[in-house]
Amino acid sequence: MLVSSFSVTKQKQIIDAQEAYCIGLVNRVTPLDEPVPTARELAEAVYEVGPPTVRTAKEAMVIGMSMSLEEGLRLESTLTPAVVYSRDFEEGITAFTEKRKPIFEGR
Repeated sequence: MLVSSFSVTKQKQIIDAQEAYCIGLVNRVTPLDEPVPTARELAEAVYEVGPPTVRTAKEAMVIGMSMSLEEGLRLESTLTPAVVYSRDFEEGITAFTEKRKPIFEGR
């Protein structure tokens, strides 16, 4: 668990990529000579998600960085309905059940 792995003494300390991976802060480390293919792969994965979901996730990350865990969880519960009840979310579920790529409209 990240909370138990990330000691209080490291909260304001700069750590390298390998340590970030070891404590679960990042899910992979890319070699320095491969940033473009990895960035493209990540961008394609984000592109596969509906725009409201990406927008809401970005908002939660930006706002949540300055919040406590409890405040962040409250923020998440406030933002989630906007995604779950969006047309794109419904399209994503429908496309998944029909085994096709979703056609998102940004709503």
